[in-house]
Amino acid sequence: MSAQPDALQLTWHRWFPETPPVGFLLREALPERWLRINSLPEGKRYPDSGFEYAEIQRRHAAVAEVLLGADESVFFVSHSCTGRFGSDVGRHAGFTTTELPRLWALDASWHDDDHGAFAEPMCISGCRVTWDSARFARFIAAVADDKMRGVLLNARTGAVYAPYDGGADLFCASASVREVLKERFAAWIPDDLEGL
Repeated sequence: MSAQPDALQLTWHRWFPETPPVGFLLREALPERWLRINSLPEGKRYPDSGFEYAEIQRRHAAVAEVLLGADESVFFVSHSCTGRFGSDVGRHAGFTTTELPRLWALDASWHDDDHGAFAEPMCISGCRVTWDSARFARFIAAVADDKMRGVLLNARTGAVYAPYDGGADLFCASASVREVLKERFAAWIPDDLEGL
C-alpha cells in the first residue's frame, strides 16, 4: 500500500475536475451515473443488533465488489471536518497515519453554503489499496455509525463507492452500467428515490 498523493489527486481531478470526493456533491454532479442502496431493510438508518451490522456488511461488500471489482486496485479517500472526524481515521478504519496521509484540504472555494456541509475546511486523506471487503469491514461499520466519511475510486473506470450512514451512493462507470446494477440490486434500492 502506498500513498502516492500526487497520483491520487491527479487521478481524482481527471475523473472529477469540478467535484471533491464527497458523496452528495458527486450525486449532484453525476445524476445519470448515480444509484443508491439501503444498508438495511425498509430503509432503516442505524443498526440495533449484531444481525443488522452483519446485514450492512453483506450488502456493502456485495455492491462495492461489483462496482469496484474483486481484488481491484482502488484509491481510498477519507474526508473529515477538523474537530469531528479528523483524528478518527486510524481508530475507526484501521489505517495508520503513514498508510493514510493527509493529501490536501478543501479550501473555502469548496465550502457549500446551500447545504451547510462545510462549516470549516475539509481535510482529505488517501492511499491506494486493493479492494477487500474484510479489509474495509471496520470502515463500513464506522460509516454506519456516522463516525467516518470516505469514498473509494476505481482509477481505471471512474466508478466510486460512497457509503454513508443508512446506505451507499454508487457512481457507476456509465449510465448503462448503472442500469445493470439497478436491476441486480433492485431489492435494496429505496422505493422513493427520485430519478430511478
